[in-house]
Amino acid sequence: MKKIVLTLFLLGFLNGLSQTKNKTYSKIYLSETMDAHFSKHYKKYVANYFYKTTGKKRIIERDPVLDTVAAGRSEYSMLVFKESSKQCSFKSLLDKVPNGETAHKRYYGYPAIFKEPKGCVFPDKDNLPILKRNNLIWNSELFIQDFYSYKSENSNISDTDVINRYSNYMRKNEDPSKEDNFLNGYLNSPAHKNSIQKYGNWKFGCSTMLIVSKQYDKSSKMWKYEVFACHTIIIVKNETDSNVY
Repeated sequence: MKKIVLTLFLLGFLNGLSQTKNKTYSKIYLSETMDAHFSKHYKKYVANYFYKTTGKKRIIERDPVLDTVAAGRSEYSMLVFKESSKQCSFKSLLDKVPNGETAHKRYYGYPAIFKEPKGCVFPDKDNLPILKRNNLIWNSELFIQDFYSYKSENSNISDTDVINRYSNYMRKNEDPSKEDNFLNGYLNSPAHKNSIQKYGNWKFGCSTMLIVSKQYDKSSKMWKYEVFACHTIIIVKNETDSNVY
């Protein structure tokens, strides 16, 4: 599972500020513009793929119900990483996320490592009433996670500035010939690419969320800022030609 992230443009927020000892956590931010950018290129890729392989032109839809489901899964990742990183870094946790289907289970399959905060509910794909009400069957979930670390003598750097630094860092590492880093991250993974090509002929939802932590590093006598990001996509397949035009 390749862990990368795309440049951020517009951020919203969900949760309030919290603190654990000398480590503080920001709100959970939602990047709506990043999701719009991803959606544009995802639709183009999938539509072209199915036209080339089947000769049929299909309407690929971003569905608000599936956006809500994807947001629930991204938020779960945010809450678990926040709760589990009180005594360690985001990076050390990210290194422990397994590959394959295990990573999509509660606690990423490892409750001894990953912890849920009190009141956190795992959005189990087999028990989501919102899907049943809308006659949607979850066929596939993909996600990409990333982190960024920055140190400064300044203890008052804003979340926006930290995330912008992260965005600029990622932009320097982008391939200018590529159109969307999230999409390319999925397509560079054989398993993820196969899932998109197998199920992606109809509806999808996506959600990108981020959280910032801050902690004083006694050894360097500087403040350490970390960003953890998660992009999730939920895919629903059409077994008919109802979206062919």
